Amino acid sequence: MTTLPTIGYYYNQYDLNVSCYECNRYHTADWDMLVKKFDTNVPIQKLEKITTY
Repeated sequence: MTTLPTIGYYYNQYDLNVSCYECNRYHTADWDMLVKKFDTNVPIQKLEKITTY
C-alpha cells in the first residue's frame, strides 16, 4: 500500500505552489495557514478537493 505525502511531511521544507484551473493564476501556499486550517496528516493531494478561498 502506498501512502500519500502529507502536509506534515512537507511542512516548511518546500514551497507549495497552488494554481487555479479556471484562471491559471498561481500562488505559493502559506504552510502556517494550512497547518492551522487542516490536520498535518491530511494528504497534499486532498487539498485540491477541500480547499476553497
